[in-house]
Parts: sequence; C-alpha cells; structure tokens
Amino acid sequence: MSTAASHVNETSSANITTAAAAGALATAIVPHWFRMLAVSVLGLISVSGFVGNLLTVTAVAAAGQLRNVPNAFIASLAVSDLLGATFSLPLNIDAGYHGEW
Repeated sequence: MSTAASHVNETSSANITTAAAAGALATAIVPHWFRMLAVSVLGLISVSGFVGNLLTVTAVAAAGQLRNVPNAFIASLAVSDLLGATFSLPLNIDAGYHGEW
C-alpha cells in the first residue's frame, strides 16, 4: 500500500475512534433525568405534530371551501411534517436517549 493510502486509513481509524469516544463521553456527561426530560418533550412534540398535521390534512380534504391552490400547498407541507413526525423524529428521540444510532 502506498504511503498516502496508509495515511488515509490511519486517519479514518482515528476519526472513528474519536467519534466513538465522544459519543460515550456525551452519554456519560448528560444526566439520566435530563435525557428522560428531553425524550418526554420530544415525544410530546412528535405526538402533537402528528395530530395537528393530520387534522390539517383532514380539514383540507373534507371541506370543499378549503380546496384551493394555497391550501393544497399547506396540505402538502402538512403531509411532509406528518411523515417527519411519524418516521424521523422517533428515531432521533431514540438516538438522543441512547447516545448512538
């Protein structure tokens, strides 16, 4: 292997080791009660985001008066937020609690 390739491998290994140590350090520094508080608040945000965006999409779909171009854009944003609150935020909450993916 060339010198440049071995340097890249050594640098990559050092970065991975440093990242793992930083993750372990962050988990050790943050108290358990704070992680539980953060999980509770983020869980509340996730549930309220799901319910609110679901109500928005339902209102635009159900009421004929609300079916216009600006409200279609708002419904599109609500669907995007709904998917984020359903799939992304719970994974981030879990990663934040455990300190790793």
